[in-house]
Amino acid sequence: MGTSNRALQRSWQGLSHPITVGMLLLMLLNDHVLRLAWPSWITGKLSDVAWLAFAPFIAAALLALFLPDRENVVGPLSFTGVAAIFALAKTVPAVHSGMALLFESVLRQPFGLRPDPTDLLALPGLAIGWWLWQRACTPEPRLRGQLNWLLVAFAGLATIGNMGMPQYGLTCLYAADNLVVVTTNGGFDTYVSEDNGLTWRSLPPGDFEALGLEAC
Repeated sequence: MGTSNRALQRSWQGLSHPITVGMLLLMLLNDHVLRLAWPSWITGKLSDVAWLAFAPFIAAALLALFLPDRENVVGPLSFTGVAAIFALAKTVPAVHSGMALLFESVLRQPFGLRPDPTDLLALPGLAIGWWLWQRACTPEPRLRGQLNWLLVAFAGLATIGNMGMPQYGLTCLYAADNLVVVTTNGGFDTYVSEDNGLTWRSLPPGDFEALGLEAC
């Protein structure tokens, strides 16, 4: 199949392109370093842009197994499908709830992708992948099949990791005089205010001794 399936070879070329690999690494860097160190609107959208640049190639590789001779269909269907799923999950509560139920049922893992209509600003990231898909117009007769499937699997795992932790809300609230301590996400995030909630600062998880507290 690897030597005749032009749609599959084209998706592999796109996914293994240095730009696409760079986008994958950028998403991992942003999720595990930048967004934690410098939380902001920019780092919040950066991973979405990067994901949209490479996710259609994962969809195309899988779809090409069923439509091996229809590369003119596989590409547009993969990109529009990823765009539609992303947009609906971010804006339609029923779609988001359905995806969460499906994800948690299949993978037995909490679904942490939050609905946010402003994330639609990241949709131009699809243009990066589409440009690469258009350039991969002459598939090579032989590509490193096993290595490319490993890349598809790695990108898929990175996508799952990109969904982040689910939001459990407040798991602890302590208030005394002007001191307020709140813990969210099962103790992962802790914030303290010493002026009755006017300003807040982050506190390392479990570091309550500095406030004279045994626990929150």
